[in-house]
Amino acid sequence: MNRKWIIAKIKPNKEKLASINLVRQGFNVFLPKIKKIVKVFNTSRIYIKPLFPGYIFIEVDKVNWVKINNTYGVRQVLAIDGKPLSVSERILNSIKSKCDKNDFFHKNFYIKKGERIKVNMGQNPSLDCIFHEFINYKRSSILIKLLDQHVKTVVENSLIEI
Repeated sequence: MNRKWIIAKIKPNKEKLASINLVRQGFNVFLPKIKKIVKVFNTSRIYIKPLFPGYIFIEVDKVNWVKINNTYGVRQVLAIDGKPLSVSERILNSIKSKCDKNDFFHKNFYIKKGERIKVNMGQNPSLDCIFHEFINYKRSSILIKLLDQHVKTVVENSLIEI
Protein backbone atom coordinates (compact mmCIF):
# COMPACT_ATOMS: atom_id res chain seq x y z
CA MET A 1 0.00 0.00 0.00
CA ASN A 2 1.07 3.55 -0.69
CA ARG A 3 0.80 5.31 2.67
CA LYS A 4 1.47 9.00 3.21
CA TRP A 5 0.83 11.76 5.74
CA ILE A 6 -1.76 14.43 4.97
CA ILE A 7 -3.02 17.48 6.87
CA ALA A 8 -6.60 18.11 7.95
CA LYS A 9 -8.06 21.45 9.02
CA ILE A 10 -9.85 21.03 12.34
CA LYS A 11 -12.83 22.94 13.72
CA PRO A 12 -11.88 25.54 16.36
CA ASN A 13 -10.58 23.96 19.59
CA LYS A 14 -11.59 20.44 18.45
CA GLU A 15 -8.11 18.96 17.89
CA LYS A 16 -8.44 16.41 20.69
CA LEU A 17 -11.97 15.38 19.65
CA ALA A 18 -10.93 14.99 16.00
CA SER A 19 -7.86 12.97 17.03
CA ILE A 20 -9.92 10.58 19.15
CA ASN A 21 -12.51 10.08 16.38
CA LEU A 22 -9.86 9.50 13.71
CA VAL A 23 -8.09 6.90 15.87
CA ARG A 24 -11.44 5.15 16.41
CA GLN A 25 -11.74 4.87 12.64
CA GLY A 26 -8.32 3.23 12.44
CA PHE A 27 -6.21 6.16 11.30
CA ASN A 28 -2.73 6.84 12.61
CA VAL A 29 -2.69 10.50 13.75
CA PHE A 30 0.04 12.85 14.91
CA LEU A 31 -0.99 15.85 17.01
CA PRO A 32 2.11 17.54 18.47
CA LYS A 33 1.36 19.51 21.64
CA ILE A 34 3.08 22.05 23.87
CA LYS A 35 2.68 22.86 27.54
CA LYS A 36 2.05 26.54 28.20
CA ILE A 37 2.47 28.05 31.65
CA VAL A 38 0.13 30.97 32.23
CA LYS A 39 0.29 33.21 35.28
CA VAL A 40 -3.06 34.41 36.62
CA PHE A 41 -3.25 36.34 39.90
CA ASN A 42 0.00 34.98 41.35
CA THR A 43 -0.79 31.38 40.42
CA SER A 44 0.59 29.41 37.53
CA ARG A 45 -1.49 27.07 35.42
CA ILE A 46 -0.27 24.62 32.82
CA TYR A 47 -2.33 24.45 29.65
CA ILE A 48 -1.87 21.86 26.93
CA LYS A 49 -2.17 23.41 23.47
CA PRO A 50 -1.60 22.01 19.98
CA LEU A 51 1.69 23.00 18.38
CA PHE A 52 -0.19 23.75 15.15
CA PRO A 53 -3.62 25.01 16.29
CA GLY A 54 -6.38 23.97 13.91
CA TYR A 55 -4.40 21.25 12.10
CA ILE A 56 -3.64 17.54 12.52
CA PHE A 57 -1.43 15.09 10.61
CA ILE A 58 -3.05 11.85 9.45
CA GLU A 59 -1.43 8.79 7.87
CA VAL A 60 -3.58 7.44 5.03
CA ASP A 61 -3.50 5.26 1.95
CA LYS A 62 -4.92 6.24 -1.45
CA VAL A 63 -8.33 4.72 -0.78
CA ASN A 64 -9.52 5.78 2.64
CA TRP A 65 -8.77 9.49 2.99
CA VAL A 66 -12.18 10.70 1.73
CA LYS A 67 -14.07 9.70 4.91
CA ILE A 68 -11.88 12.03 7.01
CA ASN A 69 -13.96 15.05 5.91
CA ASN A 70 -17.03 13.46 7.58
CA THR A 71 -15.27 12.85 10.89
CA TYR A 72 -16.59 14.68 13.95
CA GLY A 73 -14.29 17.65 14.69
CA VAL A 74 -12.67 17.76 11.23
CA ARG A 75 -13.46 20.66 8.92
CA GLN A 76 -11.73 19.32 5.78
CA VAL A 77 -8.63 17.71 4.38
CA LEU A 78 -6.27 20.22 2.78
CA ALA A 79 -6.41 19.42 -0.93
CA ILE A 80 -5.75 20.88 -4.38
CA ASP A 81 -7.91 19.75 -7.30
CA GLY A 82 -9.42 16.97 -5.20
CA LYS A 83 -6.05 15.48 -4.22
CA PRO A 84 -4.91 15.75 -0.59
CA LEU A 85 -1.71 17.63 0.14
CA SER A 86 0.93 15.37 1.63
CA VAL A 87 3.69 16.20 4.06
CA SER A 88 7.22 15.08 3.35
CA GLU A 89 8.36 12.20 5.57
CA ARG A 90 11.55 14.16 6.31
CA ILE A 91 9.63 17.15 7.70
CA LEU A 92 7.30 14.98 9.76
CA ASN A 93 10.21 12.98 11.19
CA SER A 94 11.97 16.23 12.05
CA ILE A 95 8.95 17.37 14.08
CA LYS A 96 8.54 13.92 15.68
CA SER A 97 12.20 13.86 16.71
CA LYS A 98 11.62 16.99 18.77
CA CYS A 99 8.68 15.41 20.61
CA ASP A 100 8.59 12.93 23.46
CA LYS A 101 6.63 9.66 23.47
CA ASN A 102 3.41 11.55 24.33
CA ASP A 103 3.85 13.94 21.37
CA PHE A 104 4.84 16.93 23.55
CA PHE A 105 7.13 19.25 21.63
CA HIS A 106 10.13 20.55 23.54
CA LYS A 107 11.08 24.09 22.68
CA ASN A 108 14.59 23.58 24.07
CA PHE A 109 15.67 22.00 20.78
CA TYR A 110 15.64 25.53 19.35
CA ILE A 111 17.46 27.21 22.20
CA LYS A 112 21.14 27.62 21.49
CA LYS A 113 23.96 27.72 24.02
CA GLY A 114 24.46 31.28 25.28
CA GLU A 115 20.93 32.41 24.37
CA ARG A 116 19.13 34.58 26.93
CA ILE A 117 16.07 32.93 28.49
CA LYS A 118 13.71 33.42 31.42
CA VAL A 119 12.96 30.83 34.07
CA ASN A 120 9.37 30.95 35.33
CA MET A 121 9.40 30.21 39.06
CA GLY A 122 5.64 30.26 39.65
CA GLN A 123 4.62 33.08 42.01
CA ASN A 124 8.12 34.59 42.05
CA PRO A 125 9.21 36.90 39.23
CA SER A 126 10.92 35.24 36.26
CA LEU A 127 14.71 34.97 36.42
CA ASP A 128 16.85 36.20 33.52
CA CYS A 129 19.32 33.43 32.70
CA ILE A 130 21.56 32.07 29.95
CA PHE A 131 20.87 28.70 28.38
CA HIS A 132 23.82 26.32 28.73
CA GLU A 133 22.81 22.86 27.47
CA PHE A 134 19.92 20.49 26.93
CA ILE A 135 20.27 17.45 29.23
CA ASN A 136 17.17 15.44 28.31
CA TYR A 137 13.50 16.04 27.56
CA LYS A 138 12.87 16.92 31.23
CA ARG A 139 15.89 19.01 32.26
CA SER A 140 18.35 21.59 30.97
CA SER A 141 21.44 23.26 32.35
CA ILE A 142 21.36 27.06 32.70
CA LEU A 143 23.58 29.86 34.01
CA ILE A 144 22.17 32.29 36.58
CA LYS A 145 23.97 35.53 37.34
CA LEU A 146 24.42 35.90 41.10
CA LEU A 147 26.75 38.47 42.69
CA ASP A 148 28.44 39.20 39.33
CA GLN A 149 29.21 35.52 38.74
CA HIS A 150 27.46 32.94 36.59
CA VAL A 151 26.30 29.91 38.56
CA LYS A 152 25.46 26.73 36.67
CA THR A 153 22.28 24.92 37.72
CA VAL A 154 19.72 22.47 36.34
CA VAL A 155 16.01 23.28 35.84
CA GLU A 156 12.97 21.54 34.42
CA ASN A 157 12.36 22.35 30.76
CA SER A 158 8.75 23.27 31.51
CA LEU A 159 9.99 26.32 33.48
CA ILE A 160 12.02 27.76 30.59
CA GLU A 161 10.56 30.64 28.58
CA ILE A 162 12.14 32.05 25.46
